[in-house]
Amino acid sequence: MRFSVLHIEENGKDARLVERVLMMHFPEVEVHHVNNLKDFIQLIENNPPDIIISDYGLANHSGEIFLKTCRIEVPDVPFIFFTNTSVGAIRSKLVSDGAKEVLNKMEAERLPEVVENALLQIHVNEEANILSSILSQISDPIIIRNNYGFITHVSDIACLQLGKSLSDLMGTRDVKVPVDFRPIKDKKGNTIGEIGHLRVGSAQMKKFEMN
Repeated sequence: MRFSVLHIEENGKDARLVERVLMMHFPEVEVHHVNNLKDFIQLIENNPPDIIISDYGLANHSGEIFLKTCRIEVPDVPFIFFTNTSVGAIRSKLVSDGAKEVLNKMEAERLPEVVENALLQIHVNEEANILSSILSQISDPIIIRNNYGFITHVSDIACLQLGKSLSDLMGTRDVKVPVDFRPIKDKKGNTIGEIGHLRVGSAQMKKFEMN
C-alpha cells in the first residue's frame, strides 16, 4: 500500500517512533517530517500528503493552527493528532473541528489501525465523488455496482425503466435484465466498480415486471 504521510513533530525521538511504527505495518509508506508552520504550508502546497499526523503541544504553534490550515488548504486530507497532551480534555473539540482521530503517544499500537481506516475513508469518498459525477453527466439508464457486485448507484431513468425505486435496487446484486458492464477506474488506475447500461426491450420489461 503506497501512500505519503506528513508528520508534524518537534521531538526527534517521537518522529522516529512514528516512522518506525508506520513502516512496520506499511512498508511502502513515505513519511515526511516538519516542525514548523512555514515548512508545513510549503509542503502541503507543493506536494500534498495522503494523511497528516501532528503533535498537539508544539513550542511555537498549537496543533490547532495546523489543523485549521489543513482544513483550508487540503480539506480532504485526514488529520490525526498523536500527542502527549491529555486526550480526554481535547478530543471532542478537535474531532468537531475536523480531526480524524486524537491519540495519546502511549497508544502508538493503535496508530496503524487509525491510519488504515483513514485511507479506507479516502477511497470511499473518492469512489462516491467519481460515481456521483458520472451519473450527473448521463441521462441514460445506468446502474453502477461496486467491486463486490452490489448495486450502489442507479440513474433516475434506469429506475423509471425498471419500475423500481432507488431503495428497491440499492444493495441488491441482480436486476434480472441484461446489463452491459464495464470497469470504472480511479485516478490511480484502480478498478473501483463497474458501470452498466440497461438493454431493456418491451418484452424484457414485461417479464421483469411479472417477477
